[in-house]
Amino acid sequence: MKKGILTIALLLAAAMALTACAGGTTSSSAKSEPQSAAAQSAESEVNVADTGALGVEMLYQEYGTSEETSIDYAIEVPQMTGSSPAIEEINAAILEFAGDYELKEDASSASDDFFQSLQLKAYPQTGDDYAQIVMTRVAYPNYGTQGEIASFLYDIKNDAVLSPADVMEQNGIDEEELRQRVENWEGLYEGDTVTDVSFAAARFVENGCEVYIHYFFKNAEATDGNAILIYNSADDRLYPFNQGYPIIDPAELDHLNPPLWYDQEGQQVPDVTGEWTSMTDLVLNGELTFQEDGTVMYRDSGGVEHEGTYTLHRAVILYQFEDLGELTGLILDEDELTMPNDIGGSYLYDRM
Repeated sequence: MKKGILTIALLLAAAMALTACAGGTTSSSAKSEPQSAAAQSAESEVNVADTGALGVEMLYQEYGTSEETSIDYAIEVPQMTGSSPAIEEINAAILEFAGDYELKEDASSASDDFFQSLQLKAYPQTGDDYAQIVMTRVAYPNYGTQGEIASFLYDIKNDAVLSPADVMEQNGIDEEELRQRVENWEGLYEGDTVTDVSFAAARFVENGCEVYIHYFFKNAEATDGNAILIYNSADDRLYPFNQGYPIIDPAELDHLNPPLWYDQEGQQVPDVTGEWTSMTDLVLNGELTFQEDGTVMYRDSGGVEHEGTYTLHRAVILYQFEDLGELTGLILDEDELTMPNDIGGSYLYDRM
């Protein structure tokens, strides 16, 4: 990856200015082997990606468990390096999105005596033409929401800030057409009506772009809520966001030392090959068998077998059956995954 040029004095000045931040971590190394969160000290130096003048450094980085909820929190607040007015604008926008991150908890939508553990995650990616950061923000436990998402993009050659709309325009994506696709997405639960769609974030990828869509829905028979969809222009498909895993493949991202959440132990998508059985009461003895060649056998509760194919998009499983059509499931962990049913829900499968 081509890097910019930064004087040693600028890098040292940035590191010295940020060392005093509580809970921050630093390193002068750009790459490292993933390590557990427990191995990271909140009192080490500022985390700096060795990408030269134009790169990413961590203003704040901390992982732990909330005393109020006993739920893990992850807080990552990046900043782009450099002195350009465009970069300063981006860094200010990142801080606005991060909010009161040092509290590690979010009581904005909770009762007076109940706090939600904050997970604020950053996905930086620096290249020849663009420096890109996608961030997600959600407070756990989360009911009816996947939180917020935003992108912060810097056009290196033109010294300019790019919005999601700019990325979509450069890739020839029609916003109204994509909005209609979201409203009619086959992955919506029965009774869901999409009420609002926003193109909250975007980034350039190989052969196109990826758009992160925040949509709200209502359901007369269930809880209203909001969620995130991912549109990839290269294959022209919509994918659900699986919150249990990184929203971007870590192989595409910068690797900092100490590592960010996506590079830490336990975030790798597990292998699904093998046999799985449904533990859902509605499906007795339902079974899935994944083969290494990309084929899948589904034996339903009535003993009828359906042969199809499957592909993985990060931690999302795309099933294709000739008689059942296209289905989308999620990997929950190495021993649990889901497969949709035909009544607007999902079956839970355990590894056999």
